[in-house]
Amino acid sequence: MMLLKVPPLLTAALLAALGASSAQACDGTGRDGCTCIAYSSDYHVMGDEVIADYEMQVDAQDLQNSRNVALRTITAVLQQDRANLHKFNRPSPLDDYESYFATSTHRKLFQTLTLTSFCGADSTDPSILYDRIDVVSRNAMKEGTLLHVVVYRIGNELRVHIAPIG
Repeated sequence: MMLLKVPPLLTAALLAALGASSAQACDGTGRDGCTCIAYSSDYHVMGDEVIADYEMQVDAQDLQNSRNVALRTITAVLQQDRANLHKFNRPSPLDDYESYFATSTHRKLFQTLTLTSFCGADSTDPSILYDRIDVVSRNAMKEGTLLHVVVYRIGNELRVHIAPIG
């Protein structure tokens, strides 16, 4: 399966105008800078080291910060979910415990992590590769959504992988 590397700032319209030949090939492992990873039933093959691996349920308290301001990105929601679990002791009923995000320093890492998800159905279409992260992110920011979250290291870079459950 051939995957295409799509710079994050390009929109689907720009990609269509440029054509698929302008994008670089990806290997589907995420090691080459792609944010789209070929599906594997074994989540634990990602990266060089799995840092955290948990399931969570997005609920109303995860969608706003402690000052009741609505959060706009999935990484902010993930950070708030872990703060609700570790700092405020208010987990969602289906939130798994993990120890890595117990400190505020580690929770702040969500602000800089590269977000990855599994590729869309047609992994040769560059617009699907870029849009897949957007779609997963938008869908994940709905109350009641169940997510499998894996934070992993590739070399010196930490990444967060989200996959909807169900």
